[in-house]
Amino acid sequence: MIKRLYPLMLIFLVSGCKLAEGLELMGRMPGSGQIVLSSQVKQDLKKYLASYGPEDFFVSIDGKVSKHSICLAHTCKGSGWDNQLRLSRDCERKASTSCKLFARKGTILWANFEYSEIVDILPPRDLCRRALNYIPHKSASWGVAKHTMEFVRESKQRGYSVKQCVSHANYDPVPTRALVEERPSSAPVSNTSLKPASSVKAGSVEDRLARLKQLVEEGLVTEMDAAAKRREILKGL
Repeated sequence: MIKRLYPLMLIFLVSGCKLAEGLELMGRMPGSGQIVLSSQVKQDLKKYLASYGPEDFFVSIDGKVSKHSICLAHTCKGSGWDNQLRLSRDCERKASTSCKLFARKGTILWANFEYSEIVDILPPRDLCRRALNYIPHKSASWGVAKHTMEFVRESKQRGYSVKQCVSHANYDPVPTRALVEERPSSAPVSNTSLKPASSVKAGSVEDRLARLKQLVEEGLVTEMDAAAKRREILKGL
């Protein structure tokens, strides 16, 4: 009789262990509130976001230690609870404090995270979604609210146009006439020649990049020449 109960007892034991692990992991699910990431954690996050298959990214609540996993193939073994539990425990052993899930599948899950802290390492999708003022199927333009300025500036420094940002953000396209691009305040260029960056006395970097983009759109400058000029402008920062 007792022997017959062994399999049932074993099932209950395994289920109890899994339940305990599940409850432990639930306590480490996405963090929230203010957190300042250390320079090393930012570098780890940059590698994670740029990887082929980002899985889980855990960070200590003081922002000083992180552990993450990525997939190097189409399938990834151990990308479920077991992997998350292992990462969180490794993170806590190294940090000597609690660790929480920061990102999953390349998407940041930390509630109320201040994205401006990592604007320079954000992937194009996340950057453009915060830089655009987008109305589905109707219009798209650069955001004008104060909290979007850093994302708009970074998008322009990367050479993105509004149209490109709509694509990067995985948004549905809008009619070309509804794409509102900023135009430089200077007078239109009357010829195809581009003056050296050092000869330009007025205008912000954004104005000069916008002017360069306008020339490309009008077919007055090739993309290759524009790329070289864009590097020259950004080098002067």
